[in-house]
Amino acid sequence: MNDSPNPNVLLVEGKTEQYSIPFFMDRYVKWGNKKEEWVVEIREQGGVEDLLKRGTFKATSKTSGLKALGLILDADDEFDSRRTKVRDLFRAVDSTFPDDMPREGLIHVRSDSLRLGAWIMPDNQSRGMFETFLGLHSQQSPLWDLARASCDVARPPSTRIRTSRSTSTKPTSTRSWPGSTRPAERCKRRSGTRF
Repeated sequence: MNDSPNPNVLLVEGKTEQYSIPFFMDRYVKWGNKKEEWVVEIREQGGVEDLLKRGTFKATSKTSGLKALGLILDADDEFDSRRTKVRDLFRAVDSTFPDDMPREGLIHVRSDSLRLGAWIMPDNQSRGMFETFLGLHSQQSPLWDLARASCDVARPPSTRIRTSRSTSTKPTSTRSWPGSTRPAERCKRRSGTRF
């Protein structure tokens, strides 16, 4: 058994990302079933506030043997603010970290060869979250049709989701469950999506 730490570390907001990202990545790289086989160690930080703490990020960047350090977080309704915070966070460990956040993602190599990477969900350009990203990529899967059909069965006819093949994932209802607007309002505040 290999007890040395993984030289590649990815910091994420929470457990949802920590456990979902490997399943998504497994489509593109062999992930492995044992910790020592993982392409990257994904560490959840307990929320965006903890993820963006400069001290934690700086300490992680000084880990012995580290080759790559990445960060994935949700833009939520604050893409510009999050981009600025990510840039400032990375500049605390490398003053040459760029201003721009390219759509394809950002990988920057520090002078000592440490690779730094950042991705702001859903697309490095707009507001949204990890779940938005998954929804955008799931629409190209047969599983998407099954999920939509299951939602239609679970909802009364007045709250069914439109079945068009557009890129919009917005339901047509003004509420998430009959007689209750609270879950929809929480989701609206978190994602910026109007129900």
